[in-house]
Amino acid sequence: MDSLPHEVIEHIISFLVPNLVEPLREPYEKASRSSPDTKLLTPVATASRRMQAAVERWSFRHIRINSDELPEFSKLFTPSRRSSLASLTFTVILPSYDADAAIRAESPEERAANDEAYTEAIHSLFNLLSQWETEDPNLPRRLSLDINHPESPSDRPWPSKYAPWNANSVTDWSTIHEGRYLHSYISLIRPETLPVLQRVKRLSMLRPEERYAYRNTRPTVPVYLAMKLPNLEEFNFSVDDDEKRFPRIRKQNREDVANLMQGLSLPSLRRADFDFTLRRFRDELATPPALHEEGATDVLSSTVYNFALSHNLMDLTLTGVFDITLLRPLETMSETPWPSLQFFDIHLHINTPAGGWYFIPRPAEAHAYAHMAANNIHANPPGVGEGTEGDQSNLHNEIFSFVQEARYSHLTPVRVFRGEVSKSTMVPFVNAYADALTQMPRLKSSMLGCQIEDDTYDGEPGWFTFAYFAPCGNARKDPETKVCPNCRRGTTRELVTWLLGWTPSEALMDKFRSLQVDTYPEPLVEKDMATYLRDRGMGPEPRENERQYYLPNMMLPPVDPDDITEPDDWDPFGDFHDESDDDNQAHENHAVHGNDEDEGDNQAFGNPEAHVYYEAPPINYVYNGDGILDGEYDENNDSGGHDGDDER
Repeated sequence: MDSLPHEVIEHIISFLVPNLVEPLREPYEKASRSSPDTKLLTPVATASRRMQAAVERWSFRHIRINSDELPEFSKLFTPSRRSSLASLTFTVILPSYDADAAIRAESPEERAANDEAYTEAIHSLFNLLSQWETEDPNLPRRLSLDINHPESPSDRPWPSKYAPWNANSVTDWSTIHEGRYLHSYISLIRPETLPVLQRVKRLSMLRPEERYAYRNTRPTVPVYLAMKLPNLEEFNFSVDDDEKRFPRIRKQNREDVANLMQGLSLPSLRRADFDFTLRRFRDELATPPALHEEGATDVLSSTVYNFALSHNLMDLTLTGVFDITLLRPLETMSETPWPSLQFFDIHLHINTPAGGWYFIPRPAEAHAYAHMAANNIHANPPGVGEGTEGDQSNLHNEIFSFVQEARYSHLTPVRVFRGEVSKSTMVPFVNAYADALTQMPRLKSSMLGCQIEDDTYDGEPGWFTFAYFAPCGNARKDPETKVCPNCRRGTTRELVTWLLGWTPSEALMDKFRSLQVDTYPEPLVEKDMATYLRDRGMGPEPRENERQYYLPNMMLPPVDPDDITEPDDWDPFGDFHDESDDDNQAHENHAVHGNDEDEGDNQAFGNPEAHVYYEAPPINYVYNGDGILDGEYDENNDSGGHDGDDER
C-alpha cells in the first residue's frame, strides 16, 4: 500500500464513502458542504500511514467544537493536519448556574461573568488560529468560520420554536428556560486586542431557528470579529433587534452596530446576509417604538446602504426594520449604482424605524380598528406592553412570567388586522426599491418581501411580495417547461407579485418593466404568486379574490404545542437563488444542516389569557447540534445553492 502513488490512494478512498468531494481542489464553500460519514473511513486509516494521512484529509475537514474542547482541538491538529481544515464551527460555553438561578433572570454580576467567559473563548480561538498562520503562513486551504450563539451547560432551552406559554398547560417550575437571559446581551470585551486572521474567508454567526429564543450577543460582536478578518469574501450574521421591554437598549444596540459598521472595510467581500431579527407584533393596535429622533432618518438603514455601496457585492440579503434610506440617501435622492450585484433580497418587517407601520388596517376591519383605538381598548394592564423602561439591573429580583413578557412584547392580545399597503410608507419604499433595481445591470434575481401574518387561516400566504427574475440560459435546455431545473428561472424576464389587493401605479410598474430591457428585449412576463407556483408545480394555489378576513379582536384558539402542525413555508423564493447560467456564474444560498434538536418535554407556561404564538419558518435554515471531537465530523453551518461562479 505504501508504494502506491498518492493520487491512487485518494482515488481508492473516494469509492469507500459516497459523495466525497476532492479535497483542496474545490473552493472552500463547496468543500465545507461535503459531509461524508467519516466513521466508514476509520478502519481504512489503520492499513498504513499513507492511508491514515489520506483519511485524515477527509475526516479533519469539517470540525465542530465547544470552547471547553479548544485545548484538545489544539493538540489534535498537529502541523501536518492543519491544512486539511476547511470549516470550523465554534460554540462558546458559558459558566454553569445552580437550581436557584434557573428560576430567575441573570443578575448584573452574572452577565458580567458571561461577558468575560465569552471574551476569553473568542480570544483563545483567534490566538490559536493566529499561531497557526504564524507557524505556517502558506497554509493552502482557506477557512470558513461559523460561531454559534453561546450556551451554558445549565441552560434548558424551550424545546420548540413555539412560544413558551399556552392556555391550560402545566408549568415546569424548575426552570424559566430562555427567560433567564431574555434581556441579556453578551459583550465582547477588548476586541481591539484580537489578532488579525488572514486565512478566514467566510464568517457566519447565525441564530438557532428551531428554538423560540436563545442567548444573544450584542449586535456589534459580528462586526468586531469581521474587522479582524480582512480577507472575508462572505459575511453572514443574525443579531437580535427584538428588545421590546427596554426600548432604550434596542435603540442603543442599533446605533452602536451602525456606528461600528461605518468603519468596516472588507475589500474582498462578495456575499453578505445581515439579519436584524425581530419577532413581529401580534397586537397591531400597539404603537411600535421610535428607533430614532423625530424628523431624523434611521442610522442603521443608511449605514447598511453605505456599506453595501462601498463594497463590490454580488449577493446581498437584508432582513430587519428599515426605512427608505436603506435604498437611497434621503438627503440627495441620487441614483444608486450597484454595478456588480446579481442577487438582492430584502425581508422587511411590517413596522418602520420611525414608530409607524408599512401596512394599514384592511377596509373590512377599519371600523373595528377605529372603535378600539378611540376607546383605548387594551387587554394589557396600564404600562405593560407600552415600552416601559423599568430597571434592567433588578430583573433577577422579579418573579418571572412568560405571560407578562408576552405582553411587554406585544404578543398578546392577538389583534392582527394590518393587510393593506400604506401609501405614506410602503409605496415610497417600493418605488425606491424599483429605482435601485434599475441601477443593477447584472441582476439575476431580487425580492422585496414583507410578512403580514404569522398564521394564515385560509391557506394563502401572508406575504407582500415583489420579485424579479432575469432569464436563465439553462432554461432553454428543457423545451417542455422552459424552466431551469436548478434556479427555476425561465427564458424571459419575470415579475412575480403578491400585493394583497393593492394596485400599483403605471409609473411604478413601468420601472419594473424597463429592468434590463436593453439586454433582454422580450416583454416582461407578469404573474401573481399563485400562477408562478402553479407553473412550477409548487404548493397549493392561493386565491387572492377569496381571501378571508378576521376581526382584529379575534384570538387564536388555545392549542397544545404537540398538536400544532407546522404550516407550509410560504416564502416561495427562499430556494430560488440557485444559479446555473451558461456563463457558469452562481449564487449560493447558505443554509445550516444538521440533526434536529431533541424536542424534549413540551410543557408550557400557562395562563387563561395566553395563546399560542407561532413564529413562521425562516428560509433555508436548520440549526446544528453540539460540538464534537469524537471522530464524527458532520457538516457545519454552510450549505446550499449553486457553486462554481468563476468570478467569486
